Amino acid sequence: MFQDVLKRKLSMITRRILYVLLIAAGLFLAVEGCKKNEDNLTYHEQELYFINKAICDTMNIYYLWYKNIPSKVDFRQEPPNFFNSLKYRPQDRWSFITNKASFYSDFVGGSVYASHGIGVMSDDSNALRVALIFPNTTAYKSGVRRGWIIRKINGKEATIQNYHSLMGPQVPGNADTFLFQHDTLLETKILYNETFTSPTVIKYDTLRAGNALIGYLMFYEFRGSDSQAELDSAFAFFVQAGINELILDLRYNTGGFNSTAHYLVNLIAGKMFAGEIFVKYTFNDKLASLNESEKLTSLSNSLSLSGKRIYIVTTRETASSSELVINSLKPFFTVYTIGDTTHGKPVGMIVFDMKYYDYVIAPIAFSIYNKNNEGDYFQGIPPSFKAPDDIAHDFGDPAESCVKAAISHITSGSFFLKEMRTSPFTRQSCMSTDFPRKQKMGVLKVLDFE
Repeated sequence: MFQDVLKRKLSMITRRILYVLLIAAGLFLAVEGCKKNEDNLTYHEQELYFINKAICDTMNIYYLWYKNIPSKVDFRQEPPNFFNSLKYRPQDRWSFITNKASFYSDFVGGSVYASHGIGVMSDDSNALRVALIFPNTTAYKSGVRRGWIIRKINGKEATIQNYHSLMGPQVPGNADTFLFQHDTLLETKILYNETFTSPTVIKYDTLRAGNALIGYLMFYEFRGSDSQAELDSAFAFFVQAGINELILDLRYNTGGFNSTAHYLVNLIAGKMFAGEIFVKYTFNDKLASLNESEKLTSLSNSLSLSGKRIYIVTTRETASSSELVINSLKPFFTVYTIGDTTHGKPVGMIVFDMKYYDYVIAPIAFSIYNKNNEGDYFQGIPPSFKAPDDIAHDFGDPAESCVKAAISHITSGSFFLKEMRTSPFTRQSCMSTDFPRKQKMGVLKVLDFE
């Protein structure tokens, strides 16, 4: 498999080139593209130099835009500032540095939160609505759904601006009193902050429309094996039901691990197009030997979609691995994107875990193309049909604007008479959550380095 071959190649290169060289009297050797601007360093500056030199060496080899690294940088900076000073602006909006605990908690394993698991947005009447709620939370199990209005929190009027400040400390067991409105009903609920692991499949179901049996999947995040297990359950349900159409909802999916994106593409297209190349990775000219492609594989729960088309719900938050899925499917299906233009991240990272220091760096290292060499969508993937993010309706509701548009096209062969630019309850703000949200990622492999 590509991932294993890549790991072996990268390991050989990493052992050969990642080093920190100390010269007598505290003088250090600088490499091309990272020339130091001081030789007389304090003890703390020398410590910073060791870390930053390792970062600099790594970037000079693996960074997709290594030729654009500044010729002079200050090695006395704190590592986060140093790393950011190397990035190619404005093209690189994504390379990042973080600590190990944050990375392995947020991106490798399940994300554990002490919160209510609710994300909110304001609509065009400035009402605060539930836009996202994790299905394994007490709030969801008590009946709270996307689309509900939050009128008050702890007795005070709730808005997008004061949502966080009205709640108490985000510690397990802390109680907040919410006044919800759904339809014309007002309902008070006392919700306790709880520790839970966020799921990545938010909802899956089937919808009947004429002769079509449609599978609907709301997928929130590309994590590792836990995401793949959740996807297996959803697609096993679809296969058992015998769906012939698919609506894939990626409206809030900002990306994650490319291996899980591969897995999702295989579940959708692997059975019908096994053996076909679906994604290509292109590295910088120093690492051309790493350029590789991935072929489709049939999995036990792979679909057979008779219509050979797929509907994907997108917003500006749809990014990275989500865009990889969309672009990879285009040579095999007629892909209809519904919603808004995607984020625009046709590149991905390799993550390096510093062995002796509490840093993980993730530089952009490769470009992503599909079978037909299509990629470079830095301006985003435009929608086939522009529709609002209708936060008044739950995910998968046939009345929700994006789902409604897909059903219309499935049953009639056309979308609505004109683009849906507004709806009575269109989102008017970015999402605010009581849990951390991830930045946009497209990670191929995690490696150790010194």
